[in-house]
Parts: sequence; C-alpha cells; structure tokens
Amino acid sequence: MKKMIRFMVPSPVLILSIAGVLLGPIRGNPIEFPDADKQTAQFPQGEIIEQVICPANPDQSYALYLPSTYDPQVSWPIIYAFDPAARGRVPVKRFSIAAEKYGYILVGSNNSRNGPWAANFTAARAMWADTRERLHIDTTRVYATGFSGGARVACEVAYKPQYHIAGVIAHGAGFRQGHGPTHETPFIFYGLVGNEDFNFLELRDLARILDDFNIPNRLTVFDGPHDWADDTICMEAVEWLELQAMQTGTREKNEDFLDLLFEKTLNQAEEHEKSGRSQLAYRGYLEVSEDFRGLRDIGQAETKATQLAASKEVSRYQRRERKRREKEERELQSVGQNFAAIIDPAQRRDAINTIIRTASRFQESGKKKYDPAEAQMRARIRNYIVSLAWNDGLAYLERKYYPEAVAVLEMWCIIQPDQPAPFYHLAGAYAVTREKEKALTALETAIDNGFDDLRHIERNPYLFSLQREEAYQQMIMKLEAAQPPGK
Repeated sequence: MKKMIRFMVPSPVLILSIAGVLLGPIRGNPIEFPDADKQTAQFPQGEIIEQVICPANPDQSYALYLPSTYDPQVSWPIIYAFDPAARGRVPVKRFSIAAEKYGYILVGSNNSRNGPWAANFTAARAMWADTRERLHIDTTRVYATGFSGGARVACEVAYKPQYHIAGVIAHGAGFRQGHGPTHETPFIFYGLVGNEDFNFLELRDLARILDDFNIPNRLTVFDGPHDWADDTICMEAVEWLELQAMQTGTREKNEDFLDLLFEKTLNQAEEHEKSGRSQLAYRGYLEVSEDFRGLRDIGQAETKATQLAASKEVSRYQRRERKRREKEERELQSVGQNFAAIIDPAQRRDAINTIIRTASRFQESGKKKYDPAEAQMRARIRNYIVSLAWNDGLAYLERKYYPEAVAVLEMWCIIQPDQPAPFYHLAGAYAVTREKEKALTALETAIDNGFDDLRHIERNPYLFSLQREEAYQQMIMKLEAAQPPGK
C-alpha cells in the first residue's frame, strides 16, 4: 500500500502565485564580498538587497535590509525570515517599513522552503553565520519570522540554543507537529492569521496553550486567506517586540513610545466596547492589562476585562463560537479523511465525489447571506480543500503516483474551473502519463485563465515532452508576444 506524505503548505489559495513556488529562489543581482574587512561598508542602506551570497556556502543566499540609520559601531536587533517558497524578498519587504522605523536588520532566506528539515536548518545556519560575520547584531534581540511552513521553521530554529532567538512572529501556522510549546519554551510568540486561513483554528488553539504555559504571546487576526500579513500588521508585531523588550529590560524604555502605544491599544478596546463588539473589547482590555503591567496604570483595563468576561454578550458570543468551531472541526476532519482515502483505488471515486460535493456546499453564493463569522468559516473550509488538492496533487506527481496525481488535479480543476494553477499542474500530470492532447488542452486552459509565466512553463520538466508539439510552440509564441518589455 502506498503511503501519502503530506507536506507543509505554502499559500495555495493565492492561486496566481502558486506557479512561483516551483520556480526556485529569487535571483536578483548577487552581492559578494571578497574582502571580509570591508563587507559591512559595502552594503547599501535603506533599500532591499535581493541576493547576498554567503561566501562560506555559495549555494546559500538571503535578501537583506539595513535601516538607513545603520551604524556598524552599534549593535542592532535582527529578524531572520523564512518563506515557504524561498522568496527572501517577500518577508523582508513586508517588514521593511517597521525595520526602518524601529531600527531592525532584516534577513530573508532564498533557500529555505517547504521540504526537508535538514535543508532548512542548513539555510538558517548559513544566514546566521554570515550575518554574525558581517553585521553588528544585538544578541539579546534576535527574532525569527516565517509564513506557513516557514513559520514552523522559525519556531524550530528558535528552539536551537545557538541562535538565541528571543521571539517568533508566525504567519499562518505555528509549531512543528510534536514540537509544540512547553513550560520551557525559551521565546515569546506573536501569531498572525487570516480569518479565511485554513490554519485559523490551529493558531487560536495555540494562543490558549501559550497562555496556559504563561508564555508571553499575542494573536492578531486579519482579513484574508493563508498569506503573509501586510506591512501595517507587521508593524504592530514589531511594536509588540519592542514593548516586550522594554518589559524585560533588553531594550531601554522609551516613554514616548510607551505612552503612544498604551493610548492606541486602550482606545481600540474602548472603540470596540462603544460599538457593541464586546468580545473584541474584552480581548483588547485583557491584552492591555497583560502587555503594560508594570509600565503603565492598567487598573481601568483590568476592571473592564473582568466586567466584560462576566457579561451576557461575551458569554453568548463564546457559546456561538464553540458551536461554530465544532462544525468546522467536523468538516475539516471529513475533508482530510476523504483526501487520505484517495490513495486507495477502491475508495478513490467516492472520496473525490464527496470532496467535490463538500466544496460545492461551501462555495460562495449570492443567494444566501451569512454573518461574517459564518462566511469566514465557510471560506476556511473551501481554502482547506484547495490547499490539500494543491499539496497532494503535486506530492503524488513528484513521487510518480500518476493515477492519484491525475485524479486529484482533475478534481481541483472541477472545484476551481476559472483558476490557472490547477490546469497548469494537470497539464504536467497528463504530459508525463503521455496523454499529450489532454496535456495541451489543460495548458491552453491554464493560459486562458491567466497563467502567463513563460519562464516557468519552459523550465517545467513535466512539460518537456510537449515542446516539439506545434500547439505548444504556438502557445509559447503567443505568450512571448504578450510579454511586457523587459520581462
């Protein structure tokens, strides 16, 4: 019996970006430094460098941002970033505004990706060693961040004592399975998750576990699917790191900063209360009382949190959430079981039909309006189905389980007939199973649906057998003609 190995999933619901996942690390203009004594002076400041090559390991590189105020005579906090598709520039760009404002070095691996842990640890070691050699780092304020599988890498790296990671900012995922938090977890944790992210429940549960272990943590839910948070929310995460550093004494207190942040967070809680969002107000007051204890007068926030915790409004909200959560867990479990059954030929057709019906049942519809929380839950279930179709379809393809790959990718095309990614990957599956006509039709549909990454098509090994076909060459010529100048 074949066994299915499920990988950590990058951002599958952002369909137009999926093709880039297989393309490999970002390749900008590499910067190398033959003279170690002059390396730091040659780094541009206040701009993103897409590729800095590690001389000790030339296969490894990272994106870098130094704040415009960077002074090599001063030690600076640093954030190491891990993207699930080896896109170092992506997290560096998301955090660059905060890094400029608060004086952080940003480093994003161009090698770490979803896949073998050993390769990710190699990428982390290379970044760490190279930046320690070239830059002046405050070793008490070293942080890690990541998205999806990259978030799990960040947590795993943070457990390694040699890196001295003080905190993790995790987007869209938490700890590696079996390596969750304990009373001895040595770092603080800031979680970020979209309200349509299929890992939403995981992050919510993790926040409660961290609370139970008395580990300083925060969870921010933003509007959106499985993705990196935007730069505004990344700014809030960095401000929380600043606040925690002032709490512990690893950063000198800045009274103006504390005044502004205290007023901002307290005002947010008050606005929620005034507008009748009692649960959000309760969480806001609770966070104020936790974060500013010993730094500001939190008496009002504590009183408000206690009152709201006992209110009927918060109790009703929590009861509704428990029921909705139970429903979501049942649906997600059923989806996972049906995907697991696809490996068995005797169960495959029934499992696929059940998944398609579930996707249809939770499809967006203009006929019935749902309250925001219900609509978000439905979106999470849809996104989970898409994520597993992407993940399992490509994993089967990689392992040469071709009947399973074709079945899953065909199912994905039925579920999302207007998206390019399922048809693009199905074209590869058809091509390697020597169904050239089907492969060409699927590729044409992918292009019609918006897939225009010419370089990726030409470099995709699954499509090599199509390159002599006239229909393939015509598609390539059409895409070449449509490419903007310089692309």
